[in-house]
Amino acid sequence: MYRGSSFLLQKDYKVHKDTVKELYKEKYKHLWGISCQDLLKKDNLNRIFTLREKLNTIYIDKRKNLDSHKNVSDILISKILMGTLGCVPAYDRFFVTAIRKYNIASGVFSKKSLYNLAKFYEDNRASFEKCRKNILRKNLEYPQIKLIDMCFWQIGYDLENKDS
Repeated sequence: MYRGSSFLLQKDYKVHKDTVKELYKEKYKHLWGISCQDLLKKDNLNRIFTLREKLNTIYIDKRKNLDSHKNVSDILISKILMGTLGCVPAYDRFFVTAIRKYNIASGVFSKKSLYNLAKFYEDNRASFEKCRKNILRKNLEYPQIKLIDMCFWQIGYDLENKDS
């Protein structure tokens, strides 16, 4: 998961300790595997982006003695939230390529983008849920946001590698 330029490569696993403590706070409990329908609610979006800012602050503090950067990438924060709570997709290269190509959302990790993704899911609920049910038969139950993440990541990968 780490890129070669990541400050995390200069730390051990304990760098994530404060993040784990934050994620397990009661106020974030209902974000775990949140449905797209619930993501359309302003309070839930606000809570996600409050958590985003808290995680950003945690990692900036961990990074302060290593370099002069004053922020943490949206890719890192969104991957942490995807991998732990399943409440946002990972805004990585392939995912962003796909959602921009099909004008689903801006490709910037923001409330508006996340809202547009949740709305897209709800507008296409039958197709997405059919796919989720096929996966469920294999004893895997993915959150709706994870399904969005996987689908658009694959589309973005295919778009960028169509000449291969």
